[in-house]
Amino acid sequence: MSIDAFHLIEKHLPDVTLRPDHLQMLRASLQAATTLAPDRWTLTCNKTSLRVNVGMIEVLSFTRNEVNIVVDGPLFSQIEARTPLPCDYDGIFAEDGEPAYASVANSTAIFVTPADAPTVMQLLEPAHQALIRHAARTQVNPAVRKAHQAELAAWLMR
Repeated sequence: MSIDAFHLIEKHLPDVTLRPDHLQMLRASLQAATTLAPDRWTLTCNKTSLRVNVGMIEVLSFTRNEVNIVVDGPLFSQIEARTPLPCDYDGIFAEDGEPAYASVANSTAIFVTPADAPTVMQLLEPAHQALIRHAARTQVNPAVRKAHQAELAAWLMR
């Protein structure tokens, strides 16, 4: 991994105790995107976040204070009815039939703390993968494609 890629990881995943779990979350999301949407995903960074994007939307993003896991809303509801999430969370839920992201039906965004994210992702993995399938039907935003961090993605996928 280059110095630049290392600095991106260090900046966006600052807690060294959580970093291995967060890297595993990124790897799992990228592997699902590679399988379900092989030509429609990117990994991008900006000043405040590290994001896995599929089609038009971010499906997983990390900031210093929260992790946004985007999931299929109906499947999330089924999972949560069986096994309530073991932590507090915020979210963008469908209101009046509107998804969290207009371009992806049934999209729901779940915001959790970095410490809670690995456990939540483990529970929501089926809903996250279902959302990736939906997002794969949308076109990739050209600006996001241009910002793709290919070297970092290759390192995560090794």
